[in-house]
Amino acid sequence: MLFRSIAAAVAPGGARAQAFKWQEIGPRVYMNTCMGCHMANGEGVAGGFPSLVGHAIELNALKQGREYLIRLALFGLEGPIGVKGKVFDGPMPGWASLSDKEVAGVLNYVLNAWGNDKFLPKTFKVIQPAEIKAARTKPMKPAEVAALRATMIAPVARAETAPARGTQ
Repeated sequence: MLFRSIAAAVAPGGARAQAFKWQEIGPRVYMNTCMGCHMANGEGVAGGFPSLVGHAIELNALKQGREYLIRLALFGLEGPIGVKGKVFDGPMPGWASLSDKEVAGVLNYVLNAWGNDKFLPKTFKVIQPAEIKAARTKPMKPAEVAALRATMIAPVARAETAPARGTQ
């Protein structure tokens, strides 16, 4: 039994496995890379950069939302987007230069900061560096990330604006 617990703590190659400490990494990365546009409080800048408060959770909840957030952080976004009836047109740079742990850490920070954590499903699992590593194998251009967003948002927008059954 003791051998199993020691073996579980050792990563392949003999190195000790280190727990992913996103709570330490995420806030630092946010301050250094995201805060300039999305502000310290996550509220963003009118017309330029959307608020991450509530919106990040909404994106995460969409089909493919988790994958979209990862690709957004890695590869950026260009072109206008609509968020809660407002248009934002500030380009978001991709942060592929960050490590897998840094990208996963900052995404987890955003999904847990400013009260967002209250809206995460109980089944939510933190984004892992391995997910970032996997996404890097399929690079996208910022315009492709925008197109992915449009395919995710369009069905939701259609459902929200469709007349209720029996009211046509």
